Amino acid sequence: MARVVYSEEFIVEAVKQVTKNGYSINDTAERLVSIQIHSEIG
Repeated sequence: MARVVYSEEFIVEAVKQVTKNGYSINDTAERLVSIQIHSEIG
């Protein structure tokens, strides 16, 4: 399995969603990975 390297912007956004917005880590991960996949495709 290849190691995925996330951009600093991606990590900062994930931390904001968990700490400031109160989202769970699992929900945030699913949401951001989904957004990243769609942006890479489109």
